[in-house]
Amino acid sequence: MSACERPVGRTEILTFSDKYEGGKRVFPADIDPTFAAKIRSITEKVYKTFGFSGVIRIDYFLKDGKIYLNEINSVPGSLAYYLFSDSLSGFTVMLNELIETAISEFAERSELQRKFDSGILSFSGAKGSKRL
Repeated sequence: MSACERPVGRTEILTFSDKYEGGKRVFPADIDPTFAAKIRSITEKVYKTFGFSGVIRIDYFLKDGKIYLNEINSVPGSLAYYLFSDSLSGFTVMLNELIETAISEFAERSELQRKFDSGILSFSGAKGSKRL
């Protein structure tokens, strides 16, 4: 899990351009360490509760001493290596681990057999198309 990052808008409202087209960022975010720890705790709980694997990004708002979860990005638009490693080579190791995990999890899921017995066709009067 990376440290918190704070995008910086040119105005009070963070624009698309600020966030995705070369806006400034503060990393790690200049927030109270207590809030950073709480955000990490919430992120971990969300990650485990929803059964995510790999990389996700969760956007939060911090307003008037309260933390608000804004959105979960299960497929983040970018993997900025500086969030996870001090070097590109370290990030490469992480990417390789992500790929191996994905391959392993896919193989496990492919071997699962699922059955859903709804009983939808077991009611009396279900005689097929002859009754039409």
